[in-house]
Amino acid sequence: IANDDSPFVYVCLSGSSSRLLVIDTTTMKTLSIKFPRRTVDNSTNCYQIVGVHRGEISVLRTTIARETGRFTYQMCKAKFPEALKNIARADVERGHEKKRREEEEKRRRGEVTITNSKLPQSKGIEPVPADPKPDFISRFAEEFKPIKELGRGAFGCVVEAENLLDECKYAVKRIAIPHKSSEYSVQKKLKEVRAMAKLSHPNIVRYYGSWTEKPPKVPFQDHSIFLYIQMELCIHSLEDFLRETPYETRDPLKMRVVFKQLVEAVAYIHGKGIIHRDLKPSNILFNEKGDIRVCDLGIAAEIAINTIEGQEISETRTIVGTPLYKSPEQSYWSYTSKVDVFALGLIYVEMSSQMTKDVRRKAFDNYRNGLANDFVVIHDNETRELINLMTKVGSEERPTSREVLERMS
Repeated sequence: IANDDSPFVYVCLSGSSSRLLVIDTTTMKTLSIKFPRRTVDNSTNCYQIVGVHRGEISVLRTTIARETGRFTYQMCKAKFPEALKNIARADVERGHEKKRREEEEKRRRGEVTITNSKLPQSKGIEPVPADPKPDFISRFAEEFKPIKELGRGAFGCVVEAENLLDECKYAVKRIAIPHKSSEYSVQKKLKEVRAMAKLSHPNIVRYYGSWTEKPPKVPFQDHSIFLYIQMELCIHSLEDFLRETPYETRDPLKMRVVFKQLVEAVAYIHGKGIIHRDLKPSNILFNEKGDIRVCDLGIAAEIAINTIEGQEISETRTIVGTPLYKSPEQSYWSYTSKVDVFALGLIYVEMSSQMTKDVRRKAFDNYRNGLANDFVVIHDNETRELINLMTKVGSEERPTSREVLERMS
């Protein structure tokens, strides 16, 4: 258990020698409490954190008493920035404990001679052979210092982290891959890495590298592989800007410049044979200079060209995307890169008019259904005409992203 209020890690172990490990990740001191014991508080060798977290220890003691002989390890959400480090360090400690148990079993059978060990020793645990290598070392924990969490989704999270070597800050995305995933599912997770690796544009989030980690399998945990993606750090998004900046205080000229940068990025992506498929304000970031950075290519699709009809279609033909910003045809099986053009049109509407959440939802539904949007007030005629073109219900009537860029030049 990694407690929400502290960096302490509680590891509940049971087997031939049931015990509880309390790890202080600040000082890396480890307390080992052997069971059964009448009262934890009366233990003379207890570290001071026992009193602070008496409740957690009591729960774990009860678990050991009820589940004799089982190896139990549970982890709940912990307070950042120590959470990922706690997990990695606990994985290492668990690897050490596994080696100790194996060596104890071999010693009983007379197969090995126990010598001194450099592993952390706990009371009641026999020493193991010298210079054992840990089963798992986390590259993230070794090379990065987590600062804060930037976002979280169903299968992963993005954190701001400082690289300990160059002392620069990056955004690191951590994606969990369930151990029962098919090869197809794994390849889908790797799609974002491949998409980012082939793109290099001033208005697309810069990709620095990626790696996978496979910590020891943990009972009750469905994930066995974690994919890490190291990217350029961008703190603020267009969604933040639209929420925090009232319409009347927005500079129309600046909005046009920002939108043009966005179109340039999308036109570049399309030129590389990729459809983004999930354009929305939260996936459009700003760097420190206020320039646009398009991110989150996790559901991007490569474009296949139909040589007979001369039209581009989605190779995967899957129904994906955020419902609020989806084009009409995106609810069906095949579509072109113009789904991104429709999303761009909706984003431009949001940037160019006063909208509440209810008004936005109704207006976007009207655009998808080809209905009038008289309650959406866009003062600039050129902007209004461009939006009307980009949000045509029929994709063949919409301009390409390159044509939109030419109209804005």
